Amino acid sequence: MNIHQMVTGTALDPLPQTIKDAIKVTRRLGIRYLWIDALCIIQEGDETDKLREVGLMGQVYKNATITLAAASARGVSEGFLHARTAPSTIPAPFYSGADKVGTVQVMRTWDASYDCMKPLNARGRTLQEALLSRRMQIYGERGQVWRCQTDQPKRCPGSPLACFADHATLPPEVFDPTQVFNPETATSTWNILVSSYTRRVLSFREDRLAAITGIISELKPLFDDECIFGTRRKNFVRQIA
Repeated sequence: MNIHQMVTGTALDPLPQTIKDAIKVTRRLGIRYLWIDALCIIQEGDETDKLREVGLMGQVYKNATITLAAASARGVSEGFLHARTAPSTIPAPFYSGADKVGTVQVMRTWDASYDCMKPLNARGRTLQEALLSRRMQIYGERGQVWRCQTDQPKRCPGSPLACFADHATLPPEVFDPTQVFNPETATSTWNILVSSYTRRVLSFREDRLAAITGIISELKPLFDDECIFGTRRKNFVRQIA
């Protein structure tokens, strides 16, 4: 698929299933526009466009109405709207008072080690979309999780949220400029981000900086500092020591 086809319009049938599922969800939500990196950024032959758009990805995620995370899809052809196996339950009587008896379904809690973002959270390029998105609808292997910057993650009953337990976060001032940032937390914030990022995998080694450029751009005015190849200028000596 080339840029001419994209500008003039393209049929849905040739698109991979994950993209078709994203289009379906976006339409059902009543949202007109959908950003998909693979379609909205020229992938080959125009490095200038790619570099420009990669630098703007922080704004794309931050200003999006919602980000759809196809966490269960191991490839673009798998899709994420497939049926999932419901957890097993045991019926139990429920006494509601006034001699009324109902039935509740008792469900065993899922394995605490289950990661609702796997394998998505193992990829380097997905860190900034997770941190910069105001709202995320995550389609995991066993269920869905709703996550936003102003509330605790919501999920189907019984499913764990271990996927966010050690998740790096951005300062709230990134999303609310009326708050005052404490510069003393800049070093610890950056160290946690770098630690989380370096545990992830990138398909191409040369994408190491590009995949985190959005986060760097959003933190620059808060830190009042410049990032040089992944190292903050003001803290350069300490970080390489």
